[in-house]
Amino acid sequence: MAMAMEEDEDLSKKCCGIIVPRLENIVSTVNLDCKLSLQRIILKARNAEFNPNRFSAVIMRIKKPESTSLIFASGKLVWNGAKTEEE
Repeated sequence: MAMAMEEDEDLSKKCCGIIVPRLENIVSTVNLDCKLSLQRIILKARNAEFNPNRFSAVIMRIKKPESTSLIFASGKLVWNGAKTEEE
């Protein structure tokens, strides 16, 4: 236990200054509570790809803001890539 405290003290000596966290990526999830037809989505949507042999969701690449959405047949969506809440 004393050794761990010494390591913590050594680390605090090396880290001088204030650590400011930086937001790099925001991930959002949504549950639509309904089943989705991935085949219909892929036929109607732009920038979308679906290969059920590789992955069980439609992958939709969004240009602005540059991000990606995963759309699952269960009605669940995962969206990531935004850098700010406004995006």
